Amino acid sequence: MPQFEFDDRTIRPLESPERGQINYIDAMLPGFGLRLAAGGARTWTVTYHRVGYVRRFTIGRHPLVSLADARAQAKQGLAALTQGRDPVTERRAQQRAVGPSQKAR
Repeated sequence: MPQFEFDDRTIRPLESPERGQINYIDAMLPGFGLRLAAGGARTWTVTYHRVGYVRRFTIGRHPLVSLADARAQAKQGLAALTQGRDPVTERRAQQRAVGPSQKAR
């Protein structure tokens, strides 16, 4: 995975791959990244390791979620990890608590 310091000038010219996905990792905040899909989608993500497996949670789409907002959310997620919490597990529990009728809104 390519790694460099994210700013608006460095992420703007990135091109989507012809097929599949490519992940770019922010050198300032390890684990925080931008995933580019062949269809043109740009998604902010955080990737982290748990015993025996890798997890990834999605923050949101670029440019709807700005770099500054995505980085702040990534820091919150990574801080949760240092406290022994798992952001993916917490998000799934929230979605189950909301129920299927509330998710569609």
